[in-house]
Amino acid sequence: MEQCEQQKLSLFPEATFDQLIALKNISERLTVRSSSRLVRGWNISINRVTGRRTLTIPMFLINAPVPVKMALIAWALLPIDKKRSRSKEEQQRRRHIEEYIYSHLSERGLLKPSISRIDREKLSHKTAGNKFDLKEIYTRINASYFDNKIKAYLRWGTPGSTTSYQTVRRSKDGSCWNLITIADIYNHPRIPLFAIESVMFHEMLHIAIPPYRKNGKNVIHGKEFKAAEKLFPHFEQWRAWENNDLKLILKEMRRRKKNLFF
Repeated sequence: MEQCEQQKLSLFPEATFDQLIALKNISERLTVRSSSRLVRGWNISINRVTGRRTLTIPMFLINAPVPVKMALIAWALLPIDKKRSRSKEEQQRRRHIEEYIYSHLSERGLLKPSISRIDREKLSHKTAGNKFDLKEIYTRINASYFDNKIKAYLRWGTPGSTTSYQTVRRSKDGSCWNLITIADIYNHPRIPLFAIESVMFHEMLHIAIPPYRKNGKNVIHGKEFKAAEKLFPHFEQWRAWENNDLKLILKEMRRRKKNLFF
């Protein structure tokens, strides 16, 4: 995924997975195989004795463009652990690689968009939280900063989740719609108003300033995005709060969960 590697690999546009793995000198660590059972996603398994990893991909990814193959290899080498034990940086890196792969394939017509099984109508009735209602926060932010031009559905993340995100979903009729998921940790009763407003603004900004391609890469938090985010009145306060108070809340949540089993 590094720039120097991409420059080298551009000389070998038809390189196979085995060739790319050999070029990175990781043939003893990673094997790639295809499966006709997989349609969209991919998975990784590891031999606990040898430590060798096996990346299983759908059949059509065997002939994917080299940048996609390199991204899949990078994904396969990420730490294998439970999702909730990953650091925020690890979660973001994994998410960015996955978004890059799906975006790259979709642009080239190699990946059919998945049909969402989420009932949008039901989402509108489940926005109330322990302290805040997502719909109220969203409506206020939309009017104050986006001139009511952002269109999205909202939901709380799964219990214990710590990552908020925005995705595009496709309905059976072919129409696309935005979905904003706010991490469950923001549903904690000690979350201040400025924090949930800030994270909502961040995810809404992803819709206003979507990812774009530059130098063969998918840019998610580009200069324009970062500049616009810093204009939000509570941006600096939110970031400082995340680095201190939010971590304390997370530790408390994990400690309570642990105590339930002992």
